[in-house]
Parts: sequence; structure tokens; C-alpha cells
Amino acid sequence: MTSLADIRQGLAANLQALPGVEVYEREGGLANVPCAVIVTPSIDYHQSFSSAGLVRYEFRIMVLVQSADSEQSGIDLDTYADPGSPTSVRAAVESDRTLGGIADDLICTSFRPLSSEEVSGIGYWGGEFTVTVYARP
Repeated sequence: MTSLADIRQGLAANLQALPGVEVYEREGGLANVPCAVIVTPSIDYHQSFSSAGLVRYEFRIMVLVQSADSEQSGIDLDTYADPGSPTSVRAAVESDRTLGGIADDLICTSFRPLSSEEVSGIGYWGGEFTVTVYARP
């Protein structure tokens, strides 16, 4: 049986492939940058009519880099957003699309810049990736 906590852990494990990036399984608290924060997903139940049922989880992964007033922060964010970069968040997330066998499939569908994002009173430059995970509870 797959739980939401299992999926968070699987996504976090995939994101650990990003060198030097602190990975947080949930939002809240202080952030050491650069970091990836797995935000509580929206959930669509009953995606199939089978007795096992298929659930669609729509996760947002917030990536925060240096202080919002640094020119380097935009350059750093570009490397995480670029799908061909060695530090591509999309490539890391999709490196194991079954999250070790607990999910049916997943896909990173989009990236959008957040510009300045405040966490615990500190401004960071950031962006948000959308990741869709299909799993059976």
C-alpha cells in the first residue's frame, strides 16, 4: 500500500541526485539554500474504476537559490530549470519514474519562476516545478 509519506520520500530520494541541494520533504521552517521543498500536493481520487483505484497527486517542488538581490541567483535557477543541465530538477525527478516501485508513473510537467520568494522572513530567488504522480493507495 502506497502512502503520501512514501511518495514524498521517493521524490526526496530522486532529488538527492542534485549535488549540493538540501532536500525538504515538506514545507515549513528555515531553508538552507540551494534547496528543493516538496509542497503538499493536490490529490484527485478515483482515476480508474478498478478496485485498487488510481490516485493522481499533483506535487509542486519549490527550488530556492541565493538571496533575491543576487545576480547569481538567476543564473543558478536557470541551471535547475534547464532540462539538459547536469543539475536539472526535471531529470532528477524523472530518474526513477516509479519511485522504487511504489508509483505507477510520474512526470515533471512544468516549471515556472517565482521571482522573489519569502521563507521565514528571508527573500530568495525561486522557481516551482509541477510533478504529477500516479499511484495506487
